[in-house]
Amino acid sequence: MKHLIILVSAILFAGSIFAQKPLTAKADIDEVTVYLYGAEVKAKTNVNLTKGRGIFEITNISPQAINNSVQISNAQNIEILSVSVADYNEDAELIFPEIKRMNDSVKIITAKITALNNEKASFEAEKELLVKNLYIGGDNAGVNIADLKTASAYYRERTYVIRQEMTRIDNLINAENEEINKIYLRKNKILTTNNMFYKKIIIEYEAETAINGTFTISYIAGKCGWAPSYDLKAKEIGEPVIMKYKAKVFNNTGIAWQSVKMKLSTGDPLQGASAPTISTWDLNFTSNDQKASGGYYANAIKNEERQFESAQYQVMDENISYNTVAVSEISIEFEIAKKYNLPSDGKPYTIDVTEYSLNADFSYYAIPKFESNVYLIGKITGWEALNLIDGEMNVYFGETYLGVSQLNTGSLNDTLELSFGRDKQISIKRNRIEEFTKKSLLGNSRKESFQYDILVKNNRKVDVKLTIVDQVPVSRESEIEVTVGELSGAEYNTVTGKVTWNTTLKPAESKKYTFGYSIKYPKEQSVNTKQYRSMSSPKF
Repeated sequence: MKHLIILVSAILFAGSIFAQKPLTAKADIDEVTVYLYGAEVKAKTNVNLTKGRGIFEITNISPQAINNSVQISNAQNIEILSVSVADYNEDAELIFPEIKRMNDSVKIITAKITALNNEKASFEAEKELLVKNLYIGGDNAGVNIADLKTASAYYRERTYVIRQEMTRIDNLINAENEEINKIYLRKNKILTTNNMFYKKIIIEYEAETAINGTFTISYIAGKCGWAPSYDLKAKEIGEPVIMKYKAKVFNNTGIAWQSVKMKLSTGDPLQGASAPTISTWDLNFTSNDQKASGGYYANAIKNEERQFESAQYQVMDENISYNTVAVSEISIEFEIAKKYNLPSDGKPYTIDVTEYSLNADFSYYAIPKFESNVYLIGKITGWEALNLIDGEMNVYFGETYLGVSQLNTGSLNDTLELSFGRDKQISIKRNRIEEFTKKSLLGNSRKESFQYDILVKNNRKVDVKLTIVDQVPVSRESEIEVTVGELSGAEYNTVTGKVTWNTTLKPAESKKYTFGYSIKYPKEQSVNTKQYRSMSSPKF
């Protein structure tokens, strides 16, 4: 009998360990590795543990945490027996009676929606039955007019009633769903206000002595990520171009990141530990369109098996638009020197990543046929070693903001060409020489002749390289003859009709280029020998 009492006492004592309210400790986030989508969150916590076996809970875990990504470690003599993840609001019904009433209301409304969907399904079945029985009398039997009128009237009337009923049901379902959304909004407000709209980690442990345990927690969280952006600044021709690499980071994890150490990564947060496999790398000729659209994942290395594939929906944020971008096969990490505070509001915040000084070869480009402006073009080399990702670039020259350009690494070669806008200090003008521009009749043919002067001047104090482009029309008909005249030493492409002058202008130097052509065609035919631009104009 004595042994029985001791056994019962031991059982009661063991049960009391798990019956009592467990110890709790708050996870303090100190490091975040942000991926293009999702993030690995690292936190620390301390908790005073009693000797023997027990349970404690770690709170302040993101509601967007992927449960099976949670990892716990400690460097002390504490054995972790089990780890589980639960929602805070599991106990909400006990603490807040209104939450219980809300959950009951949702169950009632959900039952109503189910009944309405069943009712709608019955009407849909009736409608299908009417359609199937629309043909009366069979294929070989005739139908008298009276029967046809009766059947048609019944089909029309009944179809109208069915559609009206289905519309009524849809409206009722929408109203019930709106009511559920209102309940969830009220419920979430209570949970958020009372710090219960989170997850918690429940840990069963065993310790040889009472100890202040220090634990490191890590998990993958969704509803966050980053996108690259760039500031490209050229102060003056001949000086290096400064590229400021920035990132727009958003945090919608449910927990603010307060003064955390941050890394940005191009890796995949969902990849597991399995080694990748390799397959044949086929090379083909690539068109420019294919370069622009990218073929970023058609390479020799297949993606690793994704450990948390089922959590894809949780990692992505449905309120954010995602683009497919080209990244290096080897994941790149950028360690951010400065600590940042990012609230959990889902808004993008710009942070500085790094800065590069790039060599640039500047030249000018002009098509005076279209406009009397010269564009400054910077050809930048060495960019491919910078691990850049597709993104927007804000372009500046001097102190002037020129606009937004798009960096598409999948369509670039070893030189990045960027327009730094119009330079008013290089003047250019295209004039038609009227005395050489004329029309004439030659027998059964009509001939039109054109000649132009292009005047350019360098008003800068340094030498500038300039490319001027114009064109000669190209005949696509055997009866239309194009004859090229004076070109002032230009390069002429007979296939495209492109005329190009490459020159260098010294300070205050001016140059003039002349070119002309004639078009001959049958006089009874009409040929459009002028080009026009399409513009919008107000209509009154």
